Amino acid sequence: MSSIGSILYPVDFSPSCIAMAPYVKRAAALLEARVSLVHVVDPTGYNGLQLYVRPISEVSEEHLAIGRDRLESFLTAEFPTAEFARILTSGDAATEIARVAREDRFDLIIMPTHSGIFRQMLLGSTTANPEIRICRFNSICVKKSIPPKGRRRIGASPISSR
Repeated sequence: MSSIGSILYPVDFSPSCIAMAPYVKRAAALLEARVSLVHVVDPTGYNGLQLYVRPISEVSEEHLAIGRDRLESFLTAEFPTAEFARILTSGDAATEIARVAREDRFDLIIMPTHSGIFRQMLLGSTTANPEIRICRFNSICVKKSIPPKGRRRIGASPISSR
């Protein structure tokens, strides 16, 4: 048995997150670890018109309800809700992922990166991923590109780990 018993898998419902699911599941199987999915609702993404017409508490509740519904129905074939915990929180994604990982004592974070090659070359992969920069424990960030239609890409290319 490895020293890694729990994996946090941050999701934003993107194609990169969907493509990462088999890798997260495989890592969990190899490490005999439990996986929890976390989604962070970003309040800075609220529409200004919504905030003008309705109270912020009402808008926030609506966005959390939408996030909860999407999280509960996301990747259910790969990570059935009965077996894999789902965590919903609100705030800055990097800060909230690090807080959840710290408070719930996750041993490893595995997530895709959306940063492009130019940004990685210019800033460095850890700087380009604030979630990794904030964390003070094991994390793996992988760039999983989505192949063009009709083509198949095998594998993911590791970007950084700490």
